[in-house]
Amino acid sequence: MAAAVVVTVAAAAFAHEWRSEVSMRTQLATQQRTVHELQARLDATQTDWSAVAAAAEASVVTVEAGDSLGSGW
Repeated sequence: MAAAVVVTVAAAAFAHEWRSEVSMRTQLATQQRTVHELQARLDATQTDWSAVAAAAEASVVTVEAGDSLGSGW
């Protein structure tokens, strides 16, 4: 009888540990997907400075003042 109780308790502990592990892995996978989705959204909002410079280039002028140079829009 005592052996059956020990086996039952051990099986219950193992099952609980296994469910906890599965739950943790599921949570981790969900968090990883969320991080990847947020990174993709953030990457999509980054400014393309080359495109901005190309569009603004025609509006930029260089100003010479003696030995100094400056720029203006």
